[in-house]
Amino acid sequence: MERSIRRCGTPFGDSILPAIRSGNFFVHSPRKYSQDSRIPNPCNAPAPLVVRSCPPATAIFPPAVVALNRENMISDKQVEANRNNALLSTGPKTEEGKKRSSMNALRHGITGQVTTMTDEDRAAHDKLSQALIQSLAPEGAMEIQLAQRIATDSWRLNRISAVEDNLFALGLQENGGRLCPDNEQVDAALTAARVFTMESKTLQLLTLYEQRLNRAVQKNLALLQSLQATRKAEHDAAMKEAAALLKLSEMKGLEYIPARDGFVFSNDQIHAAIDRSQRLQRASTADFTKYKPRKFQTLAA
Repeated sequence: MERSIRRCGTPFGDSILPAIRSGNFFVHSPRKYSQDSRIPNPCNAPAPLVVRSCPPATAIFPPAVVALNRENMISDKQVEANRNNALLSTGPKTEEGKKRSSMNALRHGITGQVTTMTDEDRAAHDKLSQALIQSLAPEGAMEIQLAQRIATDSWRLNRISAVEDNLFALGLQENGGRLCPDNEQVDAALTAARVFTMESKTLQLLTLYEQRLNRAVQKNLALLQSLQATRKAEHDAAMKEAAALLKLSEMKGLEYIPARDGFVFSNDQIHAAIDRSQRLQRASTADFTKYKPRKFQTLAA
């Protein structure tokens, strides 16, 4: 160690040699330092800002890769040629291609969502939705939305029932004639029981989905009926006000314009409502004890 210290040529080599010989090399005597504000603390000095330039692309990727990416870039002429070629497509011509394209996507006119169905399912879905929405007679965006939700959930309920029936039909097709081949009815009953036990989890999920959809239909139907009741009450109140103002204008010999009072009714609609109200009032005070139904004959033109 002495030789290594002497070879280093350090200025403090001669001072530490006696400590090494005496064995007190690891004895440390603490010193007291005076705090002088004139001497800066190197720990508080800010670190120097190192600005590094971004390496070129060839430093990250090999030159062969960069050249390959440039070659794969498509020009504007190539893009235009691809578009022109796409216009020449006439759709599937083979039976296999037609089967693949049978699942057609369609954007719904009310919800604006894209759904994919077969042509047969699309026709059945639209027929059911139109019939339900027409029977609910919604008015306004909110009522139409609720009516559409009711129609969609009703379709999903019917689909759940169909899936359950198809599960049993699939089980009868795969396992029919194995449990009791001598009796067809007994074999069908036993096979249905086996399908129920094997597909119990699936049937349980279907029942859960069915209950949720039923609650959703009932909730949306109640909300729709509440909105329609409020709308009809407001309509009847507005019609009574319009009828009173029309009577007042006609008594004064003035023409009544409902739009000036903020009504959307026409004079013909107001007169029809007045006539209906008067006939209902006379009917409420009439004596129907002597009423006898009459038979009217329809005369051919």
